[in-house]
Amino acid sequence: MRSTLATCVLSVSALFPFHATTVAGVASSAPPDWIAGYWLRCEDGARFSETWSGGGTGTLVGHGITHGPNGAAFEFLRIARDDAAGGRYAYFASPGGAVPVAFALTSEGAGRVVFENPNHDFPQRIVYERYGDTLNARVELIDGSKSMSWTYRRALHDEDCPAQAE
Repeated sequence: MRSTLATCVLSVSALFPFHATTVAGVASSAPPDWIAGYWLRCEDGARFSETWSGGGTGTLVGHGITHGPNGAAFEFLRIARDDAAGGRYAYFASPGGAVPVAFALTSEGAGRVVFENPNHDFPQRIVYERYGDTLNARVELIDGSKSMSWTYRRALHDEDCPAQAE
């Protein structure tokens, strides 16, 4: 589960400082609707995408798909209120259709959200940041180690990567 979740989950590299509001113990009023859309990353002959829908409904539903030389992988995603976390928003990741793992919303700011689950093996933190038509994603341990990040660009739904020159 570690590698599938790590390769499918979006994370953001912290390129610019953001004013973030810590929301531990406080129910956020809305999920990060700015994440809605189709996000694409092309690298080394592989296509990585995340699709999010449901903006304005209080629940965002997404999926991540990776197509590469070694096959395909998928993950179901959801950002919704979590009754087990006192009604706070949480990120639910279900790599390969496995039982969803919840990551509680711990901070949010303009174009930035952080979700955490310190009891999960890896990742323990998931960060999304948006800069215009760019979405950055990062996963890591709670202490910031073992960080992995990806950069996606907004694209037309199901757009493919440009053909690679042989």
